[in-house]
Amino acid sequence: MRDRGTAKLKFKLAILFFWSIFRASFAEANSTPDVQVGVENQFYRTVLDPSWFPLLDLSGKYFSASDGTEWNVDLDARIGLRNPKANGFTSQNAYYGDQDQSSSSLLKFSFGRRNVTWNTLDEMWGLGNIQPLDAWDRLRPRSQGLTGVFAYAESPHFTYRAFASYLALPETGPNVVLDHNQFQNVDPQSIISTPQTITILNHATPLGYNLDIQPLNQILFRPSFTLMMETKPNVPLFGRILYGYLPLSYFPLALQASLSTPLDQVVVDIHPRLVQHHIYGADLSYDITPQVKVGLSELIDEPTAESYPDDYTFTPISTSSNTSPWLSFELASLKFTLSQLWITGGVGQDVGPYATPGQSIFSTHLFYRNASLFKLEGSPLPVIFPNLGLFFKYIHDYSIQGDWIALDLSYKIKSHWSLLLGGDLLHSNLGASPEGGAEFIADLKALDRIRIGVFYGF
Repeated sequence: MRDRGTAKLKFKLAILFFWSIFRASFAEANSTPDVQVGVENQFYRTVLDPSWFPLLDLSGKYFSASDGTEWNVDLDARIGLRNPKANGFTSQNAYYGDQDQSSSSLLKFSFGRRNVTWNTLDEMWGLGNIQPLDAWDRLRPRSQGLTGVFAYAESPHFTYRAFASYLALPETGPNVVLDHNQFQNVDPQSIISTPQTITILNHATPLGYNLDIQPLNQILFRPSFTLMMETKPNVPLFGRILYGYLPLSYFPLALQASLSTPLDQVVVDIHPRLVQHHIYGADLSYDITPQVKVGLSELIDEPTAESYPDDYTFTPISTSSNTSPWLSFELASLKFTLSQLWITGGVGQDVGPYATPGQSIFSTHLFYRNASLFKLEGSPLPVIFPNLGLFFKYIHDYSIQGDWIALDLSYKIKSHWSLLLGGDLLHSNLGASPEGGAEFIADLKALDRIRIGVFYGF
């Protein structure tokens, strides 16, 4: 099938790209990479298949700066030991270029994939509206950088950054395998919210699926650019404004079916939609003290118009307004973060021949509607256990009466070994917000888990 050939080609391109960068980086004699190998096991509820999920984790980081230039490269490879089809290869940074603070020229350039904080709420809440997400583990998402050409300049009071590219690398999610027109669970997080049957003449008829993926060049080669200006951090008051024109880093889906003749199984086509959008962002924050900061972040996401045949059923994407006040403070070796998020708009009612009023045939990428966040990270016992690390996050989404608790404890043994113990608890009373969207916690509420890992760094 074409999707398998596309996956193989993407895998080969990724390996070739990262290997060429690493090999060029290692050529510098005064530079040493940071490499880590680990094994992690995740235990989920027994209702899931598979309910336990052992992983091999390989990661490498490399940074080198000299003569006003820098290499910054990282690569993570995760392979499911029970099913090799469950694998992921991601990178936050893989670029070479001028250092921002170098005095070599007024305008500095860098080339490759670079992780930049373009907007506070997009990063704090892990929305992935600007940069594609590494959501292979959907319960521990992180931003991956945009890929292209970056320019940086500064004046006495402001810094300016621009980005342009014709290469659009999408976000990374859990592996989805389609076999004999059915989605297969190779990963506990491969949750496909597609109906399994459809009623024809009062009879429940099984549904099969065919994933109709566009040619690879149409997916990868799309225009994007961003412009950002922010104040320098030498005064307590900080401001940032942003404009961007980018492809969506994910693929909203459309369903196409011809149900004129009842069959033992009706096979429908699923079409990933390629959508561009405009991004407008603004941030304002104030340092009350060096340890206490307060801020307000705004992001407007305006997708371009879409047009599809009348026999497509899909959830329209509309302009969304995202607002988030936040407070962070540091106490000893711990950092606390409090934030609130409101999102209006974003999705509309399903349209098409198989649309159901008040329901979406596919889950949306609008994760929350009205949610609160509390996050705690750092070293909880720096005197007794200086090598103990803590990450705790609690999110409550009022629109679906949903809760998500995430906890990770890490402990470094001697100089090379480290241990991980963590887990997640999720609950929701509603499957989606009455205004549409906010299915994230509801979709994942079966993914209560415990994580145990052992890692070796060298």
